[in-house]
Amino acid sequence: MMLFLTGSLAPQTKQGGDTVQNDVTRSLGGYVSSTPVPSGAANKLFDEVSSFTLQNKKDETIGIALVNTLARSVENITLKIIGEADDLANFAVAVVPIANMVMEQIADRYDEPIQAEFHDASFTRAGVTIQILNPADIGEEFAIMPMGEIVDGIKECSIKATMAAIEDHYNASEEFQLKGLTKDTFRIERRDDETVEPENCGVVTTGILRLSYSGKFENSVDNSALLVETLAAGAAVGVWIKRSFKRVRRKEDTTLIQEYDAGTVKQNLESIEFVFNYTEVTP
Repeated sequence: MMLFLTGSLAPQTKQGGDTVQNDVTRSLGGYVSSTPVPSGAANKLFDEVSSFTLQNKKDETIGIALVNTLARSVENITLKIIGEADDLANFAVAVVPIANMVMEQIADRYDEPIQAEFHDASFTRAGVTIQILNPADIGEEFAIMPMGEIVDGIKECSIKATMAAIEDHYNASEEFQLKGLTKDTFRIERRDDETVEPENCGVVTTGILRLSYSGKFENSVDNSALLVETLAAGAAVGVWIKRSFKRVRRKEDTTLIQEYDAGTVKQNLESIEFVFNYTEVTP
């Protein structure tokens, strides 16, 4: 299974250089090119989220093709668009048929296809946001639940040292990952895209560490889109992806100063992943 850009002068089934189209801004439908979608998926397909982008808030749509490059049919193809719950953008997806490696074409990325029905496919990895209320003591050992992994190596009784020990541990964890948010706040998530039952959070400790939790350990957003029930070997479907922006109020200067003092981490390029799941049809 592979994703290809669209917008070439000839379909990828034709021999010759006209099948190459490697400009993501021109991936607007039409012929399916022979150029795979760049690694990094949405981070390469859409521009950086800038102040100008947020001010204009225009929906953007791109068209790509999902081609079954396997030797056998596949079934129950689903898509999850994985992001963060507080991302500024929403992503929706629409699936359309492809015949002879060509699909509907739009004029530009601010246009929308006529024959497409968009569905929310947004998904967040299971996780929880945690704030350190009271740091761990020197030599203290603790386990944040429901992860249950033992964290140690506290060098001094401070928030900085406690954060460093937690970061060191979860950076090496095979099951979970950590994202620093502020000087005393972080988020722990699963590394995979599994849907989990919500679980209560807590800490088991030998000392004085106290933590505050944003809620349960869970997938705060859990949507996936069924793209197609069956796709034969060599066949393709068109996938329209639309990015729209949430309504956000302009931050006051005092809020920006508070975030700066707290060491809040902000990224202009949101990390979005496309995750396809499918089942190969056995002969």
